[in-house]
Amino acid sequence: MNENRFLPSIYTIQPFFVRCASFRYLKSTLSGSPVAHYYMFTAEGDTCAVPDGTNDVMFICDKERPEGSIYGTVTERCDLPLRPGTMVFGVRLHPGVVP
Repeated sequence: MNENRFLPSIYTIQPFFVRCASFRYLKSTLSGSPVAHYYMFTAEGDTCAVPDGTNDVMFICDKERPEGSIYGTVTERCDLPLRPGTMVFGVRLHPGVVP
């Protein structure tokens, strides 16, 4: 079995998630896994996702409205409304991996 069957050469970070982070964008990877990386950030406000060929499992850690969602591959810019100070934790899957 080929341990490197995923596409590690594709850059799967959402640039607007990083720009939206109020302090820092934390990212952790796990090699040989269907998970491209885990990420966490505290939002300054609304952000958006752009097409990158991946699926995300995202947890919005808002004290008033906590939410967990699966976001499929977007084909165009997709707005993501976030309140300032909201912590976001996500799992980004490699392109072609379905949750």
